[in-house]
Amino acid sequence: MAKLTVVQKISTGSVTMDQIDAEFIEEFEGAWKDLQANPNTELRVEFEDEDERNEWLRKARSYGEQRMDSNGDSERLKVRATPKRNLPKTVAYISITRDLPGDGAANTHK
Repeated sequence: MAKLTVVQKISTGSVTMDQIDAEFIEEFEGAWKDLQANPNTELRVEFEDEDERNEWLRKARSYGEQRMDSNGDSERLKVRATPKRNLPKTVAYISITRDLPGDGAANTHK
């Protein structure tokens, strides 16, 4: 029998780019470069508490949705917290991937 669990959805898009500090962006971009260099990997992030985890994910998802390349063109990324069993709520495994374009082209991770 299936086991259903209701989870709190973390809102996205409510953090504007000017509310995201440069240190966070630098850390995020470094993690994205590491993930690109090591395919089939994900980030393991530890937080002080669940509120910090939720805020970090909200910032990361918002930044990924609003991200631009050096030419000012949209270069969106999807940020997902990957469910893992028996993890404390202060730990998250995060995957970051390129957002697929509307034409359905493959996600190449380039």
